[in-house]
Amino acid sequence: MNVTYIPAGGANYRVYKTTDPATGGGGDFGAAQALVLNENTITVPAVSYNRSVKIQFDNVDVEFDALSINGDAQTCC
Repeated sequence: MNVTYIPAGGANYRVYKTTDPATGGGGDFGAAQALVLNENTITVPAVSYNRSVKIQFDNVDVEFDALSINGDAQTCC
């Protein structure tokens, strides 16, 4: 993700990912991480089951102009 604007005071993101259904399923949020201007790479390890991954920002004013998921450019902006 290429971040082009971060509001004064900064901004963070956290990753939500569903957990293994064989162990009860559900999901959890990771720890908050600071966003930086320009390229931000968010890595989520592969698993052997289907899961959802979501990124949550703590500020709605963050702006970005490029997003790639698993190396595939997304239409986002």
